Amino acid sequence: MQVNIMTIFWLIFYVINHNKRKYGISSDNFRMVIMNWNLIVFIIFWSGIIYYLNLSEDDVLQYTKGQAICTLVTHFIAPLSLLLLYFFTMGNELYKYSDLYKKSGIYLTILYPFLYMIYIYLRGEMYMKDGWIEPAWPYPFLDFSNPFIGTSTILYMLLLTVVFTVWIILHHVFLLFLNNTLFKSFHKKIKHNQ
Repeated sequence: MQVNIMTIFWLIFYVINHNKRKYGISSDNFRMVIMNWNLIVFIIFWSGIIYYLNLSEDDVLQYTKGQAICTLVTHFIAPLSLLLLYFFTMGNELYKYSDLYKKSGIYLTILYPFLYMIYIYLRGEMYMKDGWIEPAWPYPFLDFSNPFIGTSTILYMLLLTVVFTVWIILHHVFLLFLNNTLFKSFHKKIKHNQ
């Protein structure tokens, strides 16, 4: 939900400032951050849906029409629309893959999921102490009372941090590749038309 809210605010800001100098929140670099977060949410959410359907748990099947429509728009149509928007708005400059770590966007992209994991852990612990077990852990892989691997919460959190860091970097490299492909394609057409 937080990524969706951040995306809405970013999109409003981006549309309002579409013709101004691109820096900060309206930069191509920050657009990659937003895109990366949305890809992660898209993949995790739909993996969770498939996971629960394979367990024959009927939580997903109990959605009302409104919940189903909201879920479809929020976790399917919106991320795919952003990817489409990405194709039409990127390719303004060529990025070097070796400069990936020189831009702040990659660090911001990694920081949010890490802070979210810490938040979920603290919230889950508070819920568990209050006996409110059902909503304590939003995703099965973030159930720190019953980790997928091992028994140590700290080691499991470290493993999740490493996995998500590698995953985010791969997403970022993929987005750089798309950007650079669009840049080269666009400049090739300009040279060809001259």
